Amino acid sequence: MPEQGVALSPDSSLLTLDERKRLIHFFVSLGVDKIRFTGGEPTISKDLLPLVRHCKSLGVRSISITSNGVKLKEQIADLVEAGLSSVNISLDTLQPKRFAEISRRPPQTFGRVMSALFAAQATGVGVKVNCVVMRGVNDDELGDFVRFGRQEEVTVRFIELMPFDGNRWDTRQFVGYYEMVDGIHRQLAAANDARRLRRYKEDKDPHDTTKWFVLSDDSDAPAAKVGFITSMTSHFCAGCNRLRLTADGSLKNCLFSSDGNALSLRDLVRQLPPDSSLEATTAHLVEHVQAAVRRKAERLGGHSTPADIASSSADNRPMILIGG
Repeated sequence: MPEQGVALSPDSSLLTLDERKRLIHFFVSLGVDKIRFTGGEPTISKDLLPLVRHCKSLGVRSISITSNGVKLKEQIADLVEAGLSSVNISLDTLQPKRFAEISRRPPQTFGRVMSALFAAQATGVGVKVNCVVMRGVNDDELGDFVRFGRQEEVTVRFIELMPFDGNRWDTRQFVGYYEMVDGIHRQLAAANDARRLRRYKEDKDPHDTTKWFVLSDDSDAPAAKVGFITSMTSHFCAGCNRLRLTADGSLKNCLFSSDGNALSLRDLVRQLPPDSSLEATTAHLVEHVQAAVRRKAERLGGHSTPADIASSSADNRPMILIGG
């Protein structure tokens, strides 16, 4: 969240529950079988539970959320019963005091997040921790996160800092993938831990955005893995098949594409009668969506470098308004 907050959108500009359900049905009919609700923070929306149920009723294979964990514990059981299959929890530090500094929340909130993480794990769904690594902020905790993941059997993913409007982008804070791996090895060694990371080769999904590792003494079927999302130093654009639908109905074909290239599905779906059939909805939307997908740039939303993305960040939304 940017320190100054974000301007709240009027309800009339946001997709209604019915419009979200219709768009989910439309995309599922085209073959989408993996849906993730992000944010902002999805657990503050009263629509989250009915949307998870709706996805389950349509046979969606993977239904996930990305959450800050603050309100998750009270909702996780109902979400899993409704069909939720995995949870990503955003957590940039394992230190309560540092958590308060980063999140601008009271230190005791850290306990709520950890409690939510363990509650989610207890339900049996997949749980990952997402950690954005920043030099001078939390890069001294890489080894701690790896040991935590192994001890608690939680998969940890380290994410390269990305340049967005509102995230205080500073190249001096950027830590690349290779430097993270080296840092993990140094920090493990400093703690008299001789283990190292080795690449995990079992994941064959060509569209996976994560480079996966396990610790050197792990089996070939590890309980938890270590991943790196390397958007800046080693992008995965050629295999990325993700589309993002924002709360106001804008379809983005890339995280880094400008708002001017987004397609307003809200405006298109509101041209139809509310009781339109799936067939009518598909006929009205499909060519527009196909054209939007074909406009996807070869890499990084049409940008060439992180500096190029940063210089154009005002043309994009803050990450909190896109969804990660």
